[in-house]
Amino acid sequence: MKCPKCGKEMTLDDHRKYPIYMCYSCGHVTAFNENDEEAAQPRNFSYIKTLDEEALAAYMAKGLDLDEEKLLRWLKDTAV
Repeated sequence: MKCPKCGKEMTLDDHRKYPIYMCYSCGHVTAFNENDEEAAQPRNFSYIKTLDEEALAAYMAKGLDLDEEKLLRWLKDTAV
């Protein structure tokens, strides 16, 4: 993979939890492999941005083991 900053070859560092590409010439780091299927999956923040209030409350309540109705009420009270 070529570095987007300097154009030189980047080195794959795959002994971490997430493989990263590092450029030893300019120091640029890419935290995912574009060819990896897991990298193509939507991340939590990009997924959360697509949700409306009810869906967001359900998603957060399930993940954080909270009461969905209380969370929805809090989201509506703090909405700008």
